[in-house]
Amino acid sequence: MAGEVAARLAAAELVYRDCLSMMLTVDRPALPALPGSHAAPVVKLTAAESRAVFAARRADTVHVLDRCSAEQLNRIGLEPSRGPMTVADLVALMLAHDTDNLGDLVLR
Repeated sequence: MAGEVAARLAAAELVYRDCLSMMLTVDRPALPALPGSHAAPVVKLTAAESRAVFAARRADTVHVLDRCSAEQLNRIGLEPSRGPMTVADLVALMLAHDTDNLGDLVLR
């Protein structure tokens, strides 16, 4: 179960990081549909590999966010089902996704 959760987090982080890049470099980009809480990862990795990939991707995301100005946090991307969302909204969605997935570990 822990490996499955780590794999979902690693796969989602890649999508979130790509959306963040688009939102910071393109005006009102069309974003891909963002992953749901239990979206299946595309690549099968071991639990250790998934944790390492997630940690590296999240560190990169945090590094980018740490350098964002207030203006950049308000940049908008257009997500198909959610509509316009800011970088700050994306961060909130990422945190909710983490919480949902980590809750699976506690519940099982």
